[in-house]
Amino acid sequence: MDLAEGMGSSRPFTVAHVKSGLFYTT
Repeated sequence: MDLAEGMGSSRPFTVAHVKSGLFYTT
């Protein structure tokens, strides 16, 4: 997913995904 690019901040984006268990979908 390119959510990190859309958010502009991959740090908080990663944290949110890690909590959702989707951190591996980067």
